[in-house]
Amino acid sequence: MARRRDFLTSFGTLTTISIAGCVRGTPVDSITGDVSQKWTFQTEGSVVSSPAVRGGSVYVGSDDATIYAIDDKDGIQRWSFQTTAEVVSSPTVVGGTVYVGSYDTNVYAISAADGIEQWSSPTGAPVESSPVVKDETVYVGSQDSNVYAINAENGIEQWSFPTGDWVDSSPTVVDSTVYIGSEDSNLYAINAKNGTEKWSYRTDGEIQSRPAVVDGTVYVGSKDSNVYAIDAENGTKQWSFQTGDEVWSSPAVKDGRVYVGCIDDNLYAINADNGTEQWSFQTKDVVESSPTVADSTVYVGSSDGNMYAIDAENGTKQWSFQTGDEVWSSPAVKDGTIYLGSNDENVYALTERDISDADRTS
Repeated sequence: MARRRDFLTSFGTLTTISIAGCVRGTPVDSITGDVSQKWTFQTEGSVVSSPAVRGGSVYVGSDDATIYAIDDKDGIQRWSFQTTAEVVSSPTVVGGTVYVGSYDTNVYAISAADGIEQWSSPTGAPVESSPVVKDETVYVGSQDSNVYAINAENGIEQWSFPTGDWVDSSPTVVDSTVYIGSEDSNLYAINAKNGTEKWSYRTDGEIQSRPAVVDGTVYVGSKDSNVYAIDAENGTKQWSFQTGDEVWSSPAVKDGRVYVGCIDDNLYAINADNGTEQWSFQTKDVVESSPTVADSTVYVGSSDGNMYAIDAENGTKQWSFQTGDEVWSSPAVKDGTIYLGSNDENVYALTERDISDADRTS
């Protein structure tokens, strides 16, 4: 079964000067009048992980087996925590703790202040799913085909829910329900308290996309080339939208629109009520990155090496920023700064005019 990292190719060049573990440089043809580079931090592996920004730090994983805490102002490393396998998931930061999965089969809880391990909880296979924490419980999927609920305080497993294949999708927890996709082609709704199935909806393709749940509807992409809107209560389909290829990206929903990337090189804006296309924006390569919506702008990466800022209303490009390789990471936006990872092994902090915090729903 092909994994997303099998698609890694080389793109572009990067001119850099290395300063004490932090790379400060200008990607070729990347700076426009609308965006500038604040800092760049170099790791030793592709940065597929999506950054989490909390308390003055940017937390992000790299395929050098490490999760980093980086000062959000100047890009200087605060600490690093190394796992024993090269790939780590996107981190989640809650209550002074960083939760992250690793291909070494473990879920880790790490102190956000100093990077000291608090606990690790083993699964039976690599963990690419990004953990979600709610009501002192960590929910996460594993490539051992299970969804896990883990005590956030001590790392003890509370329950596991078996699916029919790998679970690389990340969970979304709303009220007392865990929504998550599986490579067995199903979207599952699971009781968050006891791990019993509430319902499942079967598509015709694997689901790696993370569900977004808004106003009683679950929005999710499938590798059958469709985006689905599913009733969150009973699992019935409300509509589906057909794209030109597989959908690995996770939807972001804001102001009545569903924004999602596709392997057909496009970012789509879809009417959340009826599934009709509002607009599409074509990049020069696949869009695996999940979009982030801040105010009236959609931010998304592409395998053409660019981070794009797109008008949320009409789909026109506001600017693009070129990195040195594919951008699978999803951006985070905080206090006027856009943070993103690239397969060129760097984490970037960008600034632009008139930007505020993002509504991150992916």
